[in-house]
Amino acid sequence: MTLVLRDGLGETTVDAISDLADISTRTFFNYFESKDNAVLGVHPAEVIDELIADYIHEHPDPALVPAIVGLVLTVMGSPHSSRARMKTDRLEVVKRHPEILGGQMAQFTARASKLTQTIETMLTGTPFEKTSDRTAHAELLFVLCGGAVRIALREWATSLDDSVVGADSRVTDIERRAISLVHELREGLS
Repeated sequence: MTLVLRDGLGETTVDAISDLADISTRTFFNYFESKDNAVLGVHPAEVIDELIADYIHEHPDPALVPAIVGLVLTVMGSPHSSRARMKTDRLEVVKRHPEILGGQMAQFTARASKLTQTIETMLTGTPFEKTSDRTAHAELLFVLCGGAVRIALREWATSLDDSVVGADSRVTDIERRAISLVHELREGLS
C-alpha cells in the first residue's frame, strides 16, 4: 500500500512490493495472483469457503438483500481488512485508481458459482425455497446485489467527497448504498 500511495498504481511493480516486504517474487505469487489482488486484498480461491462459512455463521441475517450485500463485500475482501489502517489505505487506492475495481470484479465473478450456491442455501426459509426456479433466483440475487456493490464502490471512488472519515464508516456507507440501490429498484419494478 505504501508504494502504491506514494508512487502510483502503474509505477508500483511486483518486484518493488516483494523487495519492500523482503520476500521473493515467487513467494509473492504463492499468496497473490497479481499486483492488483495484493493491493486490494483479494482473497485467494482457497480461503473463500472459509470466509463464506465464517460470514454465514457470524451474520445469520434473515433479510436477504443486506445478507447478500455483506457476503459480496466479504468475498471481495478489500473493505473488511482487520487492520483499520489497511482499510483506509485500500479505500484511498480505490479512490485514486477506480479502474482497479474492474480486475477485482473479474476475480469476484470467477467465484460466482460458489456464491450462487451459498445464496441458494440462504433462500431456505424464504418464499423462494419451494420454487422450481430457486437456482435461477439465487443467480439473479447474486447479479443484482453484486452489481449494486460495484455501483456503490464506483460512485464512492469517483465522488468528490474527500472528507476524513474512518474506513469502517466508508464501508458502512458503501454497504448502505448498495442495499438502497437494490430496494429502490425493487420498489420501482413493483
